[in-house]
Amino acid sequence: MRWAQASQRKAKTAAVAEIIWQPWRHRDARVKLLDARLDPERNIDKDTEVALRVERATLLAQLGRNLEARTDYLRVLELEPSHLENLFGLGKLLVDTGKQKAAEMVYAEAVNYHPNDIVCRVNLGSVLLEGDNPAKARMHYEAALQIDPEFPQAHGGMYYALMQLGEPEAAKMHQRKSFGKKSLFVNPYRGASQPVPVVLLVSSTGGGTPIEKLINDHIFETHVVVADFYDKKKPLPAHKLVVNGIGDSEVAMEALDAAESMLASTSAPVLNAPAAVRATGRCENAERLGQLPGVIAPKTSIFPRALLASPDGPGALAASGFTFPLLLRVPGFHMGKHFVKLD
Repeated sequence: MRWAQASQRKAKTAAVAEIIWQPWRHRDARVKLLDARLDPERNIDKDTEVALRVERATLLAQLGRNLEARTDYLRVLELEPSHLENLFGLGKLLVDTGKQKAAEMVYAEAVNYHPNDIVCRVNLGSVLLEGDNPAKARMHYEAALQIDPEFPQAHGGMYYALMQLGEPEAAKMHQRKSFGKKSLFVNPYRGASQPVPVVLLVSSTGGGTPIEKLINDHIFETHVVVADFYDKKKPLPAHKLVVNGIGDSEVAMEALDAAESMLASTSAPVLNAPAAVRATGRCENAERLGQLPGVIAPKTSIFPRALLASPDGPGALAASGFTFPLLLRVPGFHMGKHFVKLD
């Protein structure tokens, strides 16, 4: 009886998987059909070839066959350099494969040909921001918001650009307009079998770890939840694992609090628990690591910017045991950003 019940459960699972992944099989079958239609012996005209190659490139990218997709995108670029869908697809593929500079060039061409397309502007702004050029990214986000003042992705980009440019007060409005409207994203899944559903918790304020790059999109379907803006009344998306990607307690404490609250309602395993991250600020790390034998850790404290910029700043530093030279950094920044030595 138990064997029969187990067999029935397996059959049901297989039937569900058959329904769920039919689109994947449709894509694969469609690619094969397009392969036949693009046979060189058919001698098709340019417009037909462009249409077929753009469709095939899009499907190949969805299937994770990136090199083949790139070949088709580049061929269309030769035949019709201004083709909007092709420029979008090629740019996204380059971003997904870590070729940010090449993606910037492609999106710049897209803006050149289609200056009033809002997605062109936002995509170019995103790669400029990733390339540490927030001032130039801001220009394109501003242009996008002139096209549509409520476009969430443009507000999100403006938020990050203004934060990097040192304008936090102006940034807050854009943060609300972006993540207040959309706080759940689903990353593309490229596997051929049933995925393992994963929830990835992130913060709107940054301070994330690049753990998303380690989540294999041929095995896992990732639901990205912006913890500090996600409606706490809603259940988390269906999942078998939760990964906390919020890694900087100094800029994302509100998101850590929200993440911890959300996790109270799940029985799934959790990687990188928010409670553990909470204790990893620079001051806490310096104090804890400094207690290890053979380790010299720097004395580290947090001061209000206004105090350090006032005539009382040197006295406040001295009273806390600091002497010059010293290092000064804005909390939440890394890789030498907003980081100076004061002699």
